[in-house]
Amino acid sequence: DYPAGLTCHVRDPKVFALDERYYMVLGARTLDDHGEVLVFESADKLHWNHINTITTPKAFGYMWECPDLFPLRVEGSKEIKWVLLASVVNFTETPDKLATATQYFIGDFDGKHFTSEQTDTLWIDYGKDNYAGITFDNAPDDRRIFVGWMHSHQYAAAAQGHTTQSWSGAATFPRELSIVRSADGYRLKSKPVRELERLRGRSVKLKRQKINRTATLSDRIPFDKAPIELDLTFDGIDGPDAPSRYGIRLRNDLGEYVSMEYDRKKRLFRVDRTQAAAVRFSDPFASVQTAPYEPETGTMRWRLLVDVASMELFAADGRIVFTDVFFPGKPFDIIELFTEGGNVTLKKGDVTALETIRCNPVEP
Repeated sequence: DYPAGLTCHVRDPKVFALDERYYMVLGARTLDDHGEVLVFESADKLHWNHINTITTPKAFGYMWECPDLFPLRVEGSKEIKWVLLASVVNFTETPDKLATATQYFIGDFDGKHFTSEQTDTLWIDYGKDNYAGITFDNAPDDRRIFVGWMHSHQYAAAAQGHTTQSWSGAATFPRELSIVRSADGYRLKSKPVRELERLRGRSVKLKRQKINRTATLSDRIPFDKAPIELDLTFDGIDGPDAPSRYGIRLRNDLGEYVSMEYDRKKRLFRVDRTQAAAVRFSDPFASVQTAPYEPETGTMRWRLLVDVASMELFAADGRIVFTDVFFPGKPFDIIELFTEGGNVTLKKGDVTALETIRCNPVEP
């Protein structure tokens, strides 16, 4: 039973237990094309009563999909906050005009009402290709693990036949979520799950060096350039001698590339994949995405997971995340660090090959 007079479409139920009761959040689209989340309660998981509707004037999109509502402990404290996820469809109010992305809200849930003092619009991922993610309950060590769909409604269908033959999209690497409290308020963090360690193969340690203009890393990597993980710590990213921009570029010898950078003057991260496909199959695919961030120290760690057709960047201790797919004519086998308008120091770094996941066959 839901408010059918106000809601024209619902989808994607997510059920969880709390205090010996069962709750369900359900994505909805209103008659006036506004996204919201319906909350239901049940004693037996068979009979459900609508108890609340969650919406916000800051919401984007005409449909909220794959809602999720769960508690998380704030790092460094015993405080528990609740996180509401909502994957929103077809909005253009954001600076980068993303078509599909996952918004999050941090607040409190009393068994009926979800409330939040959050005033900013926050995204779990600032890239174009992390959507409709779900989290897993009862994960080992009470972790909250998130997995998203790595593609976008904007061009997923167009990619088939042009850049791919038998697939369109993939799953992101599983990510552990946590909450931190800063001067800006509560914020969600993401990091690759520790089980990724089991996939680690050959590894190369990078020596400390000053980066001036361009430094090629791929010459020092004696194994395939994908799938790999780059774990880099930069020093001197802020201050009078810091570069105006610095970052990482993946490219090939065809002039195709994807770049990830921090722009110190504009105080934001930027991912440019305007030249990341061999075929121009979709105008929105060739895009630049940004995420505002104010550095707290002069040091920054970047973790980058690179596969043959995707990258997942975790920067600023996991507060800034970008997920993007790409379709070059040849693999991106050249990896560069670059700066503009100054120098930055690579304090330390590791590049590690990631092995194929091998599953044991299930006995019939």
